[in-house]
Parts: sequence; structure tokens; C-alpha cells
Amino acid sequence: MEWAEDLATAAPLTLAYSKRVLESMFPPRPWAEDLDDDFAAVWESEDVEEGVRARVDKRKPDFQGR
Repeated sequence: MEWAEDLATAAPLTLAYSKRVLESMFPPRPWAEDLDDDFAAVWESEDVEEGVRARVDKRKPDFQGR
């Protein structure tokens, strides 16, 4: 259950990207070509900035999925 609680507080964009990567590992792979774009979108998101700020401030991040 602790694992599920950790997932529930993770960055939404990162979770969505991870899900697409896992789905692309098994046929059919309709999204595999878009994974690079998705990866870039995650790393360019406000959630990444929030994660960094939260770590510096030593607090839990408040991810918004943006």
C-alpha cells in the first residue's frame, strides 16, 4: 500500500510518460514513435521546476500536471 501512496503523490506528467513507455514495450505499439516528444514535454514542464524547488526547500512537491 505504501507503494500506491508514493505513486499517488508522483508528478502526473511523469506517471503518464512512464505508462506510455511501458505500453510501448508490448505489441501493438501505436505510441512508440511519440515517446521522444513526450519525454521532452515532461522535462520542459512546470512540474520539473516544482520538483527542483521542493527539493531545495526540503518540502514535498505540489505537482499540477503542467
